[in-house]
Amino acid sequence: REAVGDIATGYAIIEHVRLISQGREVTALISEEPLDIVITVRFNRACEDPHVGFQLRDVRGEPVFMTNTYCMREKIGPVLPGQRIQATFSFKAALAPGSYTITAGVANQGMGEGQFAEMLARRQNAVSLTVLRNIEAIQWTGVYNLAPHLSVQHATTAAGACP
Repeated sequence: REAVGDIATGYAIIEHVRLISQGREVTALISEEPLDIVITVRFNRACEDPHVGFQLRDVRGEPVFMTNTYCMREKIGPVLPGQRIQATFSFKAALAPGSYTITAGVANQGMGEGQFAEMLARRQNAVSLTVLRNIEAIQWTGVYNLAPHLSVQHATTAAGACP
């Protein structure tokens, strides 16, 4: 099923996009739990410099985060027709409660600041993720919990001075 924004050249097929947390496939998790985005790609053509990436968008379709193997300075290496690769992006999902979608993409020949000579495949909104509030975390608002560390020192005042 193709969606608006999908790219299907036939040179590479995004076979699966799975969300794994604590060893099991999920569609929802509690904020700050670990998350793996696992993208499986089958190549139907040889590619010298393939790259895989993902984009996380909020319920309004606004990008929250996007990266790929090229921007992470990771090389997959040349692939041959019929070869499959699996790229796993792992992070702590310290996101605001809400609904998110993940788009996956495959491109060839990275160049410059995250550009590619050739887009091979994209699955728009391949999977959805619901993030639930973590009642054990600090209270915060925004998109991402920065998990700040806090230190407080009491300033000393000179004897007899007014505070």
